[in-house]
Order: sequence, then structure tokens, then C-alpha cells
Amino acid sequence: MPSQPVDLSASADSPLEVLVVSDVSGRGSKLGGVPVVSGEITESLAALPNVNVTLLTVGSTEKHGDARIALIPKTEDWESVRLLDVARNGQPSDVPGLPSPEEWRPDLVFGHSRYSGPAAAAIKERWYPEAGLGHFVHMPVRRYAQIQGRPQEEQDKIARIEQEVLGRADLAVGVGRLLTGVAREMAAANPRQPAFHEMIPGAEIVGPPVAPVRGETTNILFTGRVNDAIKGYDHLLRVVAELRERGVDARLRVRGVADWAVEAESRRAAEAVGGAEFVDIRPYTADSAELEADLAESHLAVMPSVSEGYGLVAAEAASRGLPVLVNAESGFGEFISDTTRVPEAVGRSFVVPDLGMDERPGERAEVWARAINNVITDYPQMVDRAAQLRAVLGDYSRRDAAAGLVEAFRRVAVDPRGHTVQGPNGVLLRPDGSKVPALRDTRGMSLGAMDYPNGMAPGAGAGRRAEEGRSARSGRSSAPRLPGPDRSSRKGM
Repeated sequence: MPSQPVDLSASADSPLEVLVVSDVSGRGSKLGGVPVVSGEITESLAALPNVNVTLLTVGSTEKHGDARIALIPKTEDWESVRLLDVARNGQPSDVPGLPSPEEWRPDLVFGHSRYSGPAAAAIKERWYPEAGLGHFVHMPVRRYAQIQGRPQEEQDKIARIEQEVLGRADLAVGVGRLLTGVAREMAAANPRQPAFHEMIPGAEIVGPPVAPVRGETTNILFTGRVNDAIKGYDHLLRVVAELRERGVDARLRVRGVADWAVEAESRRAAEAVGGAEFVDIRPYTADSAELEADLAESHLAVMPSVSEGYGLVAAEAASRGLPVLVNAESGFGEFISDTTRVPEAVGRSFVVPDLGMDERPGERAEVWARAINNVITDYPQMVDRAAQLRAVLGDYSRRDAAAGLVEAFRRVAVDPRGHTVQGPNGVLLRPDGSKVPALRDTRGMSLGAMDYPNGMAPGAGAGRRAEEGRSARSGRSSAPRLPGPDRSSRKGM
């Protein structure tokens, strides 16, 4: 059952309690972009001054900043299957260290994609019926299934999972404009519509920009799965081979291959590009020093995906000041093509005009080869434009994303079918670009993004606020934290 309107007349002194439900979370999961983005969202929410976050996940995970972590004991099932089983058939007491509903209740429950969205909805409805429900859309699931060659029946089945969750959610969060549109499309047939929020997952600006100096060789960096047609990796091998045939000394570094597949992929890639010395296949890593070295030793980062929900790897490279090239059908491509956010001469110079070419690989390879050659030919100017893009990304930090997300949820009370867009510095905008007016409490005072009360559902009185044991200085609980994470990596789907 959907939650009721938020009581804005309640005190703003208590922290907002958020429960994030995710089958796996964090870069250490080695399972791609969804757990990385979901982990960063969890950590960023937990860093806000008046928000307490609990992460409910399966088996083990890494530390997520100030978030407390509740671990469901793992079985032989996939993490998503185990999570859904506990959500539908278990109780909070089945999770070691998770307080009973009498001791603690969240104001908001978040789930991510089809892997944890159904579990989050079940937990909200069975364990915490007064909480609000938020759902993150991370992938254009029907489009991905189409690219992977799955039959129409399977495409429909996959999309229906999230469609049903969206019919129960109070807030649908699209990671970027493309995925917000996907969320709207999936929810369109539901009799009940949620509010929608377009979130820009932050790219942190840390330290000086990378300073690539180009010589005779151009080092190209690809980060991602090589065994998924979605990522366009085989197209990229064809592009590198074509560049080399034209006399361009292009070298490719590939980061993200499973340890056991590195040797075989090295042989395959070497054959495709014309020699082992022209391609460097490296295993997946969560080590920040290794990832930083990849960027520092490259002249250009590429994201040749056929379709990409957002494109965190490109955003991370751009945040370090490295020139990037991204596909047109991507959330990050749409973001940097938006002239209200990024100067046209800057953003669009990094987007390859390959829309609709996924079934024409030869033509697509030609377009990408031309784009890479243009970067090489005008490299000093592209480095300058990369610096300008990096400056723009400074207005879209992870903290900004978290603050805007909290404010978007607050607005559900007054506009339950609204649509907000994250602007610079976490400011909320309407889809037409106009600024969303600040919410005001019953005394006519503006409520800041960080000042939302605990107990967001009706009937959330003093007994729900659990103010006992909280630090007056920080608003954080002084009670013992939930069990800490196991650092070992997990296998996923």
C-alpha cells in the first residue's frame, strides 16, 4: 500500500531515517555500475548532517562511510534471490542486529533496479508500512535485453518486474535524464503514478587534473565488461584496428576483465587489433591507486556502449580532466549535450554521433575512428575542453546528488505526482529548467534540504522519533552500530 502524505508540521529536529535495500553494494562487489552507484548513493546520504542511513544487504560488503550495515546471512542462492526471500517471508529479527520495528523504523526505504526493488517494496509493505518507498532505475532494461538478443517475451518479463515496483513507489529516481524517461515509460501503464526525480550521480573533483602529454602514441582506456554486447567492446577492437591501418599509433588498455579470462582475452584482442603490443588487458580492480594510474597513463577514455543508462566510468574520467568520448545513447552523453548545463562547444565535442548504428557495426566503427582521430588531431584544445567539463562537474558532487534526493522526497508530500530535476549544487528544477520553490513549514519558514523530520508517515509521533540516545551535536545515534562488514568479495549474478 502506498504511503500517505508526509506530515510537514512535525519537528525538524530529528534525523531522517533511510533504509537502503541492495542485494550487493559497492565497488568491491565486482558486479558493475549498479552496485557502484548504489554504494556511492548510500555513502553520500549517510554523510548528510541530518540523515541516518542503514544499508540492508546480503552476505558481506565494504564500509559505506557513516552508514550502518545490516547483513542478511548468505546462502547458496544469488544475493538478489536471498534478499527477496527474506523480504517476502522473513522478519527484521531474521537479520542479525537489525532493531525491531518497535525500536526503530525508517522514514524512507530505497531499492535499486530489478535486483533489489521488489525486495525493498516487500520490506516497506510488510515491515515498515508507514515508510515512503523510493525506487532507483539504473538501466534501460528493455533496451538492454533487446541488444543482448533476448526474445520479446523475456524483454517484457524483465521490464514488468520494475514496472510493478514503480506502481507501488512514492518516488521514482532516474539516474540521469535518459533513465528518468525510462522510468516514466515503464510506469505509464500503471493506474498509480509516483513522483519522478532526475538525479545526477556525482563525480568527485579530487586533486589536480591528470596531465596527459601526447607523443607519437595515443593511449586509449576502456573500462567495463568485454563479454556483453551492450558495452560495444568488439566494436572498439575494430576501431583500434582501423586506426592502426591508417597509420595512427593507437594503443588500447582494457580494465575490467575477470581474472580467469585475462589470458584468453589478451590473445583474442591481440589478434583483432594486429598485435599483442597494441592492447593491454587488465583484470577488474577496486583499488583506487590502480584506477588512478589507468587514467594518468591514458590520453583518452572511451565509452563505446551501444546503450548506457548513465555511464559512471566516463563521468569519473571526465572528473579527472581526461578527454572522453561517449556514445550518444547514454545518460552521461545526454547530460554533457545539455547546453543548459554544459557549453555546447565543450559537451558535444565529447559525444560520438552514433545513434541508431548498433546494427551497422562497420558504419559505427568508422564514426568512432573518425571521432578518436579528431581528438588526436586537436589534442591540446580537447584537453582544454576537458578542463572546462571538469569545472562543470564540480557543481554536481555526490553530496549534491544526495541533498537533492532528500529534497525531492520531501516534496512528495506536497506534489505526489511531481517531476523534479537535479540542477547545479543540488538545487531542484522543474523539467522546463525553472527553479522549484523551497518548501515552507507551517510557520512560513523555509525548510532547508537537510532539515527534514524523522517519522515521515502519518502517526509518527514522539514514540517513533527515537531521540533517546542521539547525539545533540551530530544527530547520530549513540547506540551500538549494526554488525560491521566482511571485507571479502562476493560472487553475483
